[in-house]
Amino acid sequence: METKSEPTPLGWLVNVLHLMLQATSVLIEDIDLQLQIHGDRFSREKKMYFKHYQRCLEQARGYMEKFGLDTSCWEAVGEDSKKYSNIIADANELIRVVMLYVDRAHSEDGYYKIMRHLRSLPENGLFPESYIARFNMHHEWVYGKGDRVHTANHGDGTLDIKVNDAWIVNLDSGGQTVLKEEHFKLI
Repeated sequence: METKSEPTPLGWLVNVLHLMLQATSVLIEDIDLQLQIHGDRFSREKKMYFKHYQRCLEQARGYMEKFGLDTSCWEAVGEDSKKYSNIIADANELIRVVMLYVDRAHSEDGYYKIMRHLRSLPENGLFPESYIARFNMHHEWVYGKGDRVHTANHGDGTLDIKVNDAWIVNLDSGGQTVLKEEHFKLI
């Protein structure tokens, strides 16, 4: 008689991997479709890169099939089509969450608000804090041309050109100013 083992953080981490792989598969399909729609608008050089990219996508699909993701997921849910559909739905939700995160966490303030909110939700005990902490990678904020910023003295603006250790900021009020990074924050 087979005994079902209790779920462990490692088991849940494997589930996360499968979910991310499924999300990657969905993204590959979507990107491929969008590139096919817009592919005829590329220059000759870009068309060459596009064709190379398509070959890479085909290879990725082949690896996904060899990995047996669909079969593994199908077997993991006991060949229940409703549960399998939920895996696909979860993968799409993961994509939406990542897209929202990338959009909303594009500022230091946004990042910290998201993390504070997630940490304020009740724990479900799937991952101990020690597991989550293993993926905590502190990073410096890197500003780039086009980033929207707020300054205490000049209001809002857009970063234009970095000169030495300061940025030229095109202000919404119509002027420009030169500021060091400690004098503004992303919005």
